[in-house]
Amino acid sequence: LLAIAGRVGVPLVLKDFDVIGRNVPTIVNLMPAGEYLMEEFFYAGGLPVVIKALIDAGHLDGNEMTVSGSSLSQNIAGTENFDPKVIRPITEPLNEAPHIAVLHGNLAPNGAVIKVSAATKGLMTHTGRAVVFEN
Repeated sequence: LLAIAGRVGVPLVLKDFDVIGRNVPTIVNLMPAGEYLMEEFFYAGGLPVVIKALIDAGHLDGNEMTVSGSSLSQNIAGTENFDPKVIRPITEPLNEAPHIAVLHGNLAPNGAVIKVSAATKGLMTHTGRAVVFEN
């Protein structure tokens, strides 16, 4: 996404994902972090249901135009969540913690992204030797 944004002149940096992502709870219950398959996400209503939840919660601006020539809100009009176990209400998220996090440190001085919801507890800390290469 950073490369695409740069190509079209949209200012976007890795930190933006961290800042925005911290305020958006995980509401889609999909494997590997959750219980359900992509097929069940589709039958629950799919991405339009997620977009509607994000608009209703104030995380997305429904007035933004899309490539269809209609606004986000117009595109999702009439959307219904057919399985709230798969796509949770924003008031009952699968996880309050953000889905992704941007990490910085000596191994990733420019930053790295981790999918927190799919990471095991063992990935959250590490103690051990590091091998350093010149190039």
